[in-house]
Amino acid sequence: MQHLGSNPATMTLGELYVTAVSYKKGSREYNDIVDLTARLFPDNAEANINAAGVALTRNDLILAYKYLKRWETYPNAYCNMGLLYLGEGNHDKAEVYLKMAKAAGVVQADKALGELMNMK
Repeated sequence: MQHLGSNPATMTLGELYVTAVSYKKGSREYNDIVDLTARLFPDNAEANINAAGVALTRNDLILAYKYLKRWETYPNAYCNMGLLYLGEGNHDKAEVYLKMAKAAGVVQADKALGELMNMK
């Protein structure tokens, strides 16, 4: 297995994810590696959607939107889109995306939707 001591640009997406999960989820190292995947694999939906999730945890809505804009119609991006719109204060769009994510079976969307309904 490679690790970031080697050249990250020569690692596959899978190898980067294996390296990322060797760190605690949400740690600086984990977040940096997930963010790196989107920069190294800009045409990969999974890499961009995951990097958007990291950007959202950092409350970087501009970066999250940059990663998500191309993939916003993908079901696995719905929850992040909902959280992005929630962060922007657009409750109506947030509700639409979170309901679509919930219908797609995303457990986190149900929790976020509940919090959104408490805000209204």
